[in-house]
Amino acid sequence: LGTMISGSLERQREEMQRSHKTKLRKVQIEVDNLRLEKNRLEESIARNERACLLEKERDWYKKEALHLDKVLEQTKAKHRDVMEKFDECEQ
Repeated sequence: LGTMISGSLERQREEMQRSHKTKLRKVQIEVDNLRLEKNRLEESIARNERACLLEKERDWYKKEALHLDKVLEQTKAKHRDVMEKFDECEQ
């Protein structure tokens, strides 16, 4: 009887250990998946932040280009006026 009880307890212990190991593996897989997802999200955030920075730089360069274009047009107009006055003075 004692041997039967010991055998039964041993089987139950082994079943619990297998069950526990299975649960631990599932938890470890979930932890690994969450770690991968966290890394993916961090990379996505970094790309998004970089994209926002590049958009700000692009907007600044566009604004600067428009400003310089306006300055160039004003300078051309002044140059035409000066040349017209110069031509008038020569005549």
